[in-house]
Amino acid sequence: MSFFLGIDLGASALKLSLIDARAVPVAGCAVPLTTNTPARGHAEQNPAAWRDALKFGLHKLRSDFPNEFQGLRALAFTGGAHIAVLCDAAGAPLRPAIMWSDQRAGAQAEALRAKPEILQIAGNVPNPTWTLPQLCWLNAHEPELMRRLARVYFAKDWLRAQLTGDFYSDMGEATGAMLGDIRQANWAPSLLEHAKINQICMPELVSPLQKTGITDARAAAFHLPPDVSVYQGTIDTTVEWLCCGAPHAGKTSIKLASAGVVAQVDAALAPRPPVSVYPHVTDGLYYHAAGMNSCTGALDWFAATFAPTLTLAQIAHMAAEVPAGAEGVLFHPYLAGERAPHWNPQLTASFTGINRATTQAHLARAVFEGIAHALTQIWQSMNMQATEATLLGGGARSEFWCQMIADMTGACLRVPEHTDAAYGAALLAAHGDGAFATLGDAAGAGNRIRAEFYPDKHRQSCYAESYEIYAAAFGQFHTRPHA
Repeated sequence: MSFFLGIDLGASALKLSLIDARAVPVAGCAVPLTTNTPARGHAEQNPAAWRDALKFGLHKLRSDFPNEFQGLRALAFTGGAHIAVLCDAAGAPLRPAIMWSDQRAGAQAEALRAKPEILQIAGNVPNPTWTLPQLCWLNAHEPELMRRLARVYFAKDWLRAQLTGDFYSDMGEATGAMLGDIRQANWAPSLLEHAKINQICMPELVSPLQKTGITDARAAAFHLPPDVSVYQGTIDTTVEWLCCGAPHAGKTSIKLASAGVVAQVDAALAPRPPVSVYPHVTDGLYYHAAGMNSCTGALDWFAATFAPTLTLAQIAHMAAEVPAGAEGVLFHPYLAGERAPHWNPQLTASFTGINRATTQAHLARAVFEGIAHALTQIWQSMNMQATEATLLGGGARSEFWCQMIADMTGACLRVPEHTDAAYGAALLAAHGDGAFATLGDAAGAGNRIRAEFYPDKHRQSCYAESYEIYAAAFGQFHTRPHA
């Protein structure tokens, strides 16, 4: 039997998902990654750690599932957007990669927002998440390094190049970098000029289904069969649509991962700033997405800081013992500034409403609710008319949290058996190799619903009241968002 591998370079881990030709998962693993914070508001990772994680993950799959791994026919990469890897002419990184959660380029983003042509070309409004403001920051603070720049990769493309030696990217990455012309589907010379980058430094843009080569020597170094096909892939929020079933305009998703993202498919390119717009993995479709910086990452922070001996499942169980509303305790999850809907890199996190009766369980409940309130705020800011959505990401494993979000948004939420980007990338590889005639067929085969959550009217009313307090507390204690 043939097998297909998806590789997702996430913020917290490199994840691998091996499936068969029927879209059934047969193996997987996750290799943890560390984000470094050399200064306040900074978030960086070392690309060498990605390569080591890839070698380890592939070796583990081959060791644990030798027969299936020997039948590997194709693989595809995915990863977070907005992560440039600045390299010399040999493809060696010149510095750590700046992550999507990095907030250092706030001043540069604000200056770029004064240039209306950027929205017209890129389809999106500058904020510190995008690569263009980050490159402007580097030009101001690390000019000598920028003079040595010869190649600009993006995270999953640099990692794929360790296997293939290619220098390709895709329009999803170009859009996420804010260096592409979204209407012309190519690099935008004027945006590259803002970044002070010659277009010769940029990779060729190809389809996510472009097949790239791999030599026997590179295959052997990474424990891969020599005849495996490697596909370009695209960014994580794009391949995750393959976990949601056949695509159509209006399909909606909520992702509970390191970042929280609300997204909806559109049949036309219709920018809705400050909400982001990207090309869909299916030709002719686009999608709007708005993300928050700290979603499951805020849960990880709470666990490490307040409950280091408990698992996240135990923390959720403890939180569920507290009534909805956490008896007045609130948490604003702005641990790394914030993107949607505030677009303010200076925001900080806070607990409010604490008193002598407050327990660890109240704090835990407040964290789950605070993140869910923030996602609901994004949902409302996007003027969502959807009555149902697909839940994605690792956070969707918590039934307690899924029900809470259904109650807050008022939408019916469906959770597929397989919700992560690595699985979506494996489906893309399977289609590329011919296991499925269309991407829609691959998405349909992979979309098996595990659970459904319907809003409870009583809890919905309770959360509406606590949301008003949450929003009022934000206005009282936090910096006002940019206009």
